[in-house]
Amino acid sequence: MAYIREAETGSAQWLSDGGPEQPGVGRLLTAGPDRFDVAIPPLAGAPLYHGPAKEPAAGAVAGPRIERIVPDQVDAATGQRTLRLRVIPPPDTYLVDLRADARTRDIVAATVNDLAVEVNTTAIGKEQWGWGFRYAAPPSQGIDLTIRTQGGGPLPIRVVTTVPGLPEGVDAPTLPADAGWAGWPALSGQTLAVKTFAL
Repeated sequence: MAYIREAETGSAQWLSDGGPEQPGVGRLLTAGPDRFDVAIPPLAGAPLYHGPAKEPAAGAVAGPRIERIVPDQVDAATGQRTLRLRVIPPPDTYLVDLRADARTRDIVAATVNDLAVEVNTTAIGKEQWGWGFRYAAPPSQGIDLTIRTQGGGPLPIRVVTTVPGLPEGVDAPTLPADAGWAGWPALSGQTLAVKTFAL
């Protein structure tokens, strides 16, 4: 069971690998299984059961932030644009998944904390969130990301952060003392926050 909140819509829902037959949590799962390839890229390919969830109190589910470290630089000769960004996760985040929409532009090169990462050009132009990476145990001060792109217009970037535990005040299910959440990689008592940036 996981709780997910999307910043763009302000909506929240429950997600689970299992169906409504599950004791304790099944009552919250009213639809599915469905795939969330576009809405939640790191869960692409997994059919999930889901149901609407109560909105958290203000600030209870913090989302990721992205700050520009320096203004974008454009190469006058090639037209390539270089973005230097800092991705700042909420406190206690243990996974950051970042995906870029490269359907109408090329990701020419990228570094994460000054380390070069692969640019999979075979995905460009085929999938909405065709390029990205996962960062485990991110530093609290954030992840420095440099992307060089070719093509016009803002670059959409979707960030999904994962923290352990379910938020308070949303009528989250509680487990009996002799039970526990399934271990990773199952959705196991996690809270996900999703936000899309146009950069």
